[in-house]
Amino acid sequence: LLERLREQRIPLEMCPSSNVQTKAVPSLSQHPVLEFLRQGLCVTVNTDNMTVSDTTIEKEFGLLSRELGMTAEEQKKLLLNAADAAFLTMEERWRLKDVIEKLSIA
Repeated sequence: LLERLREQRIPLEMCPSSNVQTKAVPSLSQHPVLEFLRQGLCVTVNTDNMTVSDTTIEKEFGLLSRELGMTAEEQKKLLLNAADAAFLTMEERWRLKDVIEKLSIA
C-alpha cells in the first residue's frame, strides 16, 4: 500500500494532535508522519478540528519539531506537499510553491 501511495503521489493528510487525542496513534512519539515523509510519501500536516484539538498549524509544526526532530527542510517539504495537494489552478499552485521555496524556516 505504501508503495502505491508513493508511486501515485496520493496525499496523506495527517493531524498529529488529533490522531493522538482520538487514539489513532498511541503517542506523538509514535506518529508516523515524518517516517512516511522520509520514505517519500506525499504527506501533509493539518489541524483537523482546531477548537476541539486546541491547535493551530504553527502548534502542529512546533510539536513535530520538538517531539520528533522535524528539520526545517522537512517542514518545507510538508508545506510543498500541501501546495501540491491543494485544490488550486496550476498557476496558483506555482505561485504558492514559489512563496514556500523562499521561506526562511529556522
